[in-house]
Amino acid sequence: MVALIWLLGCGGGVPTGHFSAASPPERLIGVLDRNEDGRLSADELPEDSDIRMDFSTYDTDGDQRLDPDEVRFVLTSTSAKTLILVPPEAD
Repeated sequence: MVALIWLLGCGGGVPTGHFSAASPPERLIGVLDRNEDGRLSADELPEDSDIRMDFSTYDTDGDQRLDPDEVRFVLTSTSAKTLILVPPEAD
């Protein structure tokens, strides 16, 4: 099992040469997006995650997938400064 700890509000930009230049939502999608369509469906999220349980709240356009703008909404609307996701184990 792999755990991803996402720190929000840690200040500063992304250090060049150490991380992807992609935005935080795109990086998070890149980690969890099993079908590589650039968006997250509920089944790509851990079963017990708050995001999956409140999926319809974050899926603002109702297409059953979270695009980068919707993931940005998740990241900025959470009251926690640390978001912990445990992706499902690989089959």
